[in-house]
Formats: sequence, structure tokens, C-alpha cells
Amino acid sequence: MKILIIGGAGTIGKKVVPFFEGEHEVVTAGRHSGSLQVDMADSDSVQRLFDQTGKVDAVIVIAGEAKWAPFDSLSEDDFYIGIRNKMMG
Repeated sequence: MKILIIGGAGTIGKKVVPFFEGEHEVVTAGRHSGSLQVDMADSDSVQRLFDQTGKVDAVIVIAGEAKWAPFDSLSEDDFYIGIRNKMMG
């Protein structure tokens, strides 16, 4: 199988990628790292990523921005950072 892992160079991705690499073709993508680059908050960037990868059998997304702060200090805009990156991407 050809598997695209978005966020493959991140904290969690570094543990996930080796699990699949032995038996599958793994392509990694990230905002600043990986074999391909993608901005999950930009739909054009996501489309370009899939244009570059061609057909894949599976996509694993373990990437995206979020604002890390005490809950009561987060604004509505802070929540939208994660929503745009994790849900809309």
C-alpha cells in the first residue's frame, strides 16, 4: 500500500511512520518537514499535495496547529486555529 502520513515528522508521527515503513510505501508531508510540504489550513496547498502524491491507498493525518494555553485564557480566534488546521484541512 502507498500511505500518505501528514505530520509524519512530528512528535507522534515519528512513532507512527516506522510502524508502517516496513511493509508499505510511506510518503510523509508536513508544513516544514517531510518529503512534501503542505499547509493544512490552505485548501489549495492540500490539493497541490494530492496532485504531487498521485494515487494513495490511505491517508493518516496527525498534524495541525493548536493554541496551547489555559482553557480560560483562550479566545474564540484561538479555537479557530485548531479548527482550521485539524478539522477543515
